[in-house]
Amino acid sequence: MTAWLRVWWIMIHGLFGQVVIPFPGVGTPPTPCIPISGLLVWWEADIGSNCSGACTDGASQSTWADQSGNGNNGNLNSYLSAMPCVASVYHTNQINGKPAVTFNGNTTDGSETCFEVSNTGLDNKATATAFLVMKNAGAFRALFGGSSNSLVWGAGAAANPLQEIQQGSTANIGNGTLTGDTSWHQINFTYNSSTGAYAFRTDRAADGSGTNAKTISTNWIALGVTFAGGSISTFSGQIAEFFMYNRVLSGGEITTAETCLNTKYGL
Repeated sequence: MTAWLRVWWIMIHGLFGQVVIPFPGVGTPPTPCIPISGLLVWWEADIGSNCSGACTDGASQSTWADQSGNGNNGNLNSYLSAMPCVASVYHTNQINGKPAVTFNGNTTDGSETCFEVSNTGLDNKATATAFLVMKNAGAFRALFGGSSNSLVWGAGAAANPLQEIQQGSTANIGNGTLTGDTSWHQINFTYNSSTGAYAFRTDRAADGSGTNAKTISTNWIALGVTFAGGSISTFSGQIAEFFMYNRVLSGGEITTAETCLNTKYGL
């Protein structure tokens, strides 16, 4: 019966109008407002958080479900024994009414809060674009790759408010400024190892660029802690959303993603 009603609905509106009106009660999933092509991992605190029990304010969060469709869920497994992850803390109503995940990076004694994912689909990232909505409360590092050939994307402490990309244990290959306060920011970067080009953006504005990027040859991502050059760096603060692509997005695509995040978080 429902099928016949649907046919009738389509026929009537096809004959008497040019606008297609959805059949009552038949919904379609919302279209993501960020570009989807090349999306590797997408973690959102308001959708994918998996807490110990209900995700109430102050709950312990042990998993961050990937919304990209690739199954790259963030978990607490340690792919390097030097940096085992422990659960982060979920907090409600942190930015524009949305929740965020709190990271405690004050220690390097095996109790770092972070999320890691290992997948061969993340291997050999010759090009990438990544976005973060974050609030800094200390030194920040986000690691793409592993210790032998890693890309470290970070923001220094308030006394040294720099974004930087670091290749393994070598010197930084670029930096941009980041306000050294405890306000929320939307930051993103692109890199292309074939041309060496990299570029930072902070709060929808250009924030430093250059040419010295290299291919990442390991197949895991950690958010909240790094192990590059034989030393551990951790993140103190909050993250509401993180997503990463396996390609350099166009200027228009970057604007689309930034507008999406600005609308959602009021940045």
